[in-house]
Amino acid sequence: MARIFLIVFVVFIVLTVYLIVQSYNDKHGKQNDENYENAILNFLTLFFRHRQSDGKNEIPYIHNFFIEEFGSHFGLELTNQLKFRLINNITIRHTRPKLEHKLRLRILEFLMLTANIAGIEKSDIPFFQLLRRELQISDKVFDKVLSKYYKTVEDRFSNSTNFVSGYSQKLKQAYQTLGVSPDADNDSVKKSYRACAKKHHPDSFPQSNLDLKLKAEAQFRKINEAWEFIKIARAMK
Repeated sequence: MARIFLIVFVVFIVLTVYLIVQSYNDKHGKQNDENYENAILNFLTLFFRHRQSDGKNEIPYIHNFFIEEFGSHFGLELTNQLKFRLINNITIRHTRPKLEHKLRLRILEFLMLTANIAGIEKSDIPFFQLLRRELQISDKVFDKVLSKYYKTVEDRFSNSTNFVSGYSQKLKQAYQTLGVSPDADNDSVKKSYRACAKKHHPDSFPQSNLDLKLKAEAQFRKINEAWEFIKIARAMK
């Protein structure tokens, strides 16, 4: 009898601990999601205020990101919240977000891609430096993110008004590189990428033909860059 009572007691303790941990994780996860959503909205609001823009050209891309990230219903709600902020010039109370590093990094990349739709200007650099500090991203990681979109430091800080090609043009070129339509679904884009990568993989060419192998390596690198750009544009994981 004592043994049965002991087993029941142990099971009760284990179940109680499990429920407490589960409750904490649910609460923590929900709070983390809310911090993520608020941080994105806040930084987007600050960005468009910095540019003195209504965001009309960027809203379609932002809406697609919200849908991929949070689902169609909540994605639409967030898009409407952003529009309301921009139209009514809402004052926001910004606090440094308490988020995992991968989420802070995702926000940085998303803001850069959003900015790149109209072309990033030299005057945008102080904003992104501020964003880096607020997101607590190291200089090394920040430069690594920049290098995904800009070829050299000279390109990034040239005297031209727009020192990178527009987002739309770069995205169009990426689809052309993979030989797939921008209207294709994610699976079709992925299939096309794999076919191109297989066709131009340097290992598929003989070592004896160095010229052909070098051309294949250059094309293979171009294919991978296009794939990475499209993945980010579509918020593919």
